Order: sequence, then structure tokens, then C-alpha cells
Amino acid sequence: MIIGIAPYFSVDNLSVASFLIFIIVTNLFMVYIIEIDHMMDVSQNRVIGNGASYYFQFTFLSWYITV
Repeated sequence: MIIGIAPYFSVDNLSVASFLIFIIVTNLFMVYIIEIDHMMDVSQNRVIGNGASYYFQFTFLSWYITV
């Protein structure tokens, strides 16, 4: 993802929008690490992988929209 936005940071394309795109993409990773990963307690009883995968849907959708 980060490598995919590298063309926005060339000398010709450098602008406020390129920094905004970088901040959005990095914040999506931070939301995943801080919020979603720490919300899931896989040591609980009756937690299965299929149910836990629904926590990631918002993050995946956000990644596809921005990149």
C-alpha cells in the first residue's frame, strides 16, 4: 500500500493532496493495529476465525477505496 502511493511523491506531483493521501493510508494501518487487533480476544470461548474476520471488513474496504 505504501509503495503503491509512491508516485504521488514525485517532484512534479508533490502537493498537499499527496501528503493527505499518505496520512490517510498510514492511519488505516494504525486503526487496524490499535483498534481492531486489540479488540479481538481470540482466547475467549466460542470465537472462531469466520466471526473474527468480520472485524477486518471495514479496514479492507477503506484500503480499497483509498488506494
